[in-house]
Amino acid sequence: MKVFCKMSNRNVNVDMIKIVACIAVVGLHAFPKDISKTTGLIYYFFGFAVPFFFMSSGYFLLNRGKIGIQYSKKKCLGIIKLTICWNTVIIIAKILKHFIMKEKFQISIWILIKEYMGCFLQKGTFWQFWYLGALLILYLMLPFLSRMDRHIKRIFFIIMGIVSIVFEINSLFLGKPLQKYVIQTFRLWTWLFYFMLGGEIIRIVQWFKKRINIILHFAITVAVTIFVIEYQNYIGTNVITEGITKLHAEYFYDSFLEMLWTVVLFTLLLRINIHYKIRNIICNGAGMTLGVYIIHPLILKSLDFFIKNPSLIRVILYWITTVVCTMLITWLINKTNLNKYLLKI
Repeated sequence: MKVFCKMSNRNVNVDMIKIVACIAVVGLHAFPKDISKTTGLIYYFFGFAVPFFFMSSGYFLLNRGKIGIQYSKKKCLGIIKLTICWNTVIIIAKILKHFIMKEKFQISIWILIKEYMGCFLQKGTFWQFWYLGALLILYLMLPFLSRMDRHIKRIFFIIMGIVSIVFEINSLFLGKPLQKYVIQTFRLWTWLFYFMLGGEIIRIVQWFKKRINIILHFAITVAVTIFVIEYQNYIGTNVITEGITKLHAEYFYDSFLEMLWTVVLFTLLLRINIHYKIRNIICNGAGMTLGVYIIHPLILKSLDFFIKNPSLIRVILYWITTVVCTMLITWLINKTNLNKYLLKI
């Protein structure tokens, strides 16, 4: 039985996927990729997180018919409002800290501009807001994407996939990631591919259902997952490198193997028959994912004593503690009127 959120026609499986991706993105930022092969493999395992975010958005937005400019405008203004509010909170906190510590503190229009705008460019306290910057651009394109003829849309989707794979192949030949010359916000060929893949995934999962049962699907997903993370660990250590460190997972998003992996994993999770007793838990949890994404770097920084002398157990505790703390803070904010400023787009 397909499970839907109460008071909504949202697919609970996709909400579950958002929760899984959210927990994974915390792991992606918590696990040091260089201290051992084990932590490196776990780090690369969490690499599905960001593609899943874009695919989830595409699933909901590209399967709801034509979307007007007003909806797009509302969402873009929501992203801008959210970033302004969070940066204002941080600026006030910094001013109070310097006042309490009796430290000198300079503030200028240029500093404020850097703080408010830099977050979209992977700079400042909220460097992870590059994702919101990329999402803002996709929202601007959404009225046009939603009105595309299905045939033209699929051609455009295939072209984005080809461009992505070309980037990856050239990186393999050159031994360095070409994507590093474009900040994540503007790697639109990648984000458009995964966003549009999310729109197509509803048809892809039907293709899987007609051909293989869920047990075989699970076995294929496990095999593909093991192969992909071993491949990425080898390539990221020996072929495409960043000096003395392993390659960041973000540079594999253009890989055909990453695309294949996200498809088999996403479709497997779509096929899970979720018990009705836990659907409300999932719906409520999905509503916390944006808050966890926003807050988790602040908690990671506060708890970095966990990994002063890193071991696998300490890193796992670091990850789990961060997830729990960010969920608790998000839950508390949701209990106040601040949630419409800090947790809603």
